[in-house]
Amino acid sequence: MPHPDRAEFQDRSARLLDTSLSAEELTAVRRKERAYLAGLVARAQADPGEDMLGMLVREHGDDLSTDELIGVAGQLLLAGHETTSNMLGLGTLALLRHPDQLAMIREDPARIEPARFPGLALADPYEQVDFRVFSVVFGLNSLRVTW
Repeated sequence: MPHPDRAEFQDRSARLLDTSLSAEELTAVRRKERAYLAGLVARAQADPGEDMLGMLVREHGDDLSTDELIGVAGQLLLAGHETTSNMLGLGTLALLRHPDQLAMIREDPARIEPARFPGLALADPYEQVDFRVFSVVFGLNSLRVTW
């Protein structure tokens, strides 16, 4: 992602994951994100750079449609951004909650690998629950069924 676009992307990412948005607001944000990604893909198709999207176009551009490239780019950007930034935050919090581990790493940075943070392995870097509930009502003989 071009550096100048990062702040806007972070804002859009937060809005895409905001469960309080109305369906209309979410649709508008998704359209804006798709238009942005379409621009990135078009640039990569015209001149594949050395970044991940350029590699994707070079190695799979003949196998994937433009819509598929846009979808993959969106998944890579959003999932990569959210999980990475959230895990960095969780790791920082773990170090602050376990000063003995922080001291060990400060003393010898090579010991980052054996540092242990209870619960970090179980932490979910992407805590969004988005329930979609629907029901279908139909008649079966004289029985009314809701599914």
